[in-house]
Amino acid sequence: MMQGEIDGLRLCEQIKKSVNSCYVILLSGKAQRKAQQSDIDLGMQAGADVYKVKPFSPVELLTIVNNFIHSIAFASRPK
Repeated sequence: MMQGEIDGLRLCEQIKKSVNSCYVILLSGKAQRKAQQSDIDLGMQAGADVYKVKPFSPVELLTIVNNFIHSIAFASRPK
């Protein structure tokens, strides 16, 4: 989860602290067999809403994003 100057976990924490309402999906470059449960746990503790390890299907990722979009639309409906 390295992004040059800052790693993905720290970036996730900063986003979650500074942006009131947003979803964060962490996409790991580690192959599924190399990803440790501790990596996933750290990502979720950093505030990620979803932590996906490759390989994952594009359809699965689109479904996750669409679900987030629908959640936002539902939450912002007038009551």
